[in-house]
Amino acid sequence: MEFIWLTVPYLALITLEETQRGKGIGTKFVEHIFNDLRQQGHKKMYTSSEVIEPEPQKFHRGCGFVECGLIAGM
Repeated sequence: MEFIWLTVPYLALITLEETQRGKGIGTKFVEHIFNDLRQQGHKKMYTSSEVIEPEPQKFHRGCGFVECGLIAGM
């Protein structure tokens, strides 16, 4: 977990072995992190993935993340 401007939670990277994907482990991890952040008073958590990566995009959306913008040149 990182913080943008030292205050905004940003989940930088989630990686699971391919054999462990699709079992709900990553989703439970994100839920746990977000619940912990809520207890600390945070209402949002940010993350990112590349537009050309459909699997991470699907995972993020499945965890409740919504697209809020694009970073040009990335």
